Amino acid sequence: MKTEYTYLKVGAGELKTTDFSADKIKIDGGVGSIRMENTNLKNIDMDSGVGEVRIQGTITGENKISSGVGEVRLDLDGDKDDYYVNVDSDIGEVSFNNEDISGSIGDRSAKNSIDVDASVGETVININ
Repeated sequence: MKTEYTYLKVGAGELKTTDFSADKIKIDGGVGSIRMENTNLKNIDMDSGVGEVRIQGTITGENKISSGVGEVRLDLDGDKDDYYVNVDSDIGEVSFNNEDISGSIGDRSAKNSIDVDASVGETVININ
């Protein structure tokens, strides 16, 4: 399925998708679980809440990830040099390709960006 704009809100439930594409997507996780496989997403605006969000596939454009108490895991296809990752963390943990990070990593002029606001939760980003 391909859409121009998608809004996903999962309160206490569970959402699973496969082969999903969106040019712009807003995700509100709540206390639920979101699992997206084989995705092609652009310009994500995500608030994971207390729940769990797992995305596997491709993420491009300007992306904003806010992980409250929940866990966010991004397993991305591509080249890590194509991404600039900026982290603002309270006590949350953020790792990029199995390396803990704070501040930023990558070139600001990279064609894709991921801004992470990690309050208490854990955010894991792996790019293969």
